[in-house]
Amino acid sequence: MILVSEDVVKKFADTDRVAWVKGVACGTSDATIGNVIDGQITDPADQEVAKIVAKKAYEMAGISDPKKEIQVAEVYDGFAHQVLLWPEKLFLVEEGGGSCRMIEKGEFEIEGEMPVNPSGGVTSTNAIGASAMVRVAEVALQVMGLAEGGHQVPRRVKNGLAHGWGGLFQFVTVTILGDEPATH
Repeated sequence: MILVSEDVVKKFADTDRVAWVKGVACGTSDATIGNVIDGQITDPADQEVAKIVAKKAYEMAGISDPKKEIQVAEVYDGFAHQVLLWPEKLFLVEEGGGSCRMIEKGEFEIEGEMPVNPSGGVTSTNAIGASAMVRVAEVALQVMGLAEGGHQVPRRVKNGLAHGWGGLFQFVTVTILGDEPATH
């Protein structure tokens, strides 16, 4: 991936084939095994840090309704349950069973309402240490219309979400990319 300023893009690039970084946020919560003795550990399934980070990234990107304004998501799904967890915690679907309903209706598929991991996701290939950056690269390809190998979403991707997670701490990143720069 090549990351450059807007001035460089305007000078050297085809601006119709740019994935603009519109919002980035990251955060951590408690260690996955810390504070157990004191009973202070948060439930990793709650993922409050993911909610906080997603809200910050959406705000930076000018996204007020992610369910309507995000056309594709690449989420960290190194474990089978995470494809159910993350879309809900990132406000892409209704929390409390929304992911299950979307999967049952085929809405996470490449031609569905909210394509999730059209690349195959982390379950397909988990390059530890690079997983979150690969999610960003995959969303950038979707935004630019350059995803190859049969995993390009078959409609315009105006905005996409890339998500990373991992480490001993509940470390979460959310990056919003779009086909136009953020306007604020």
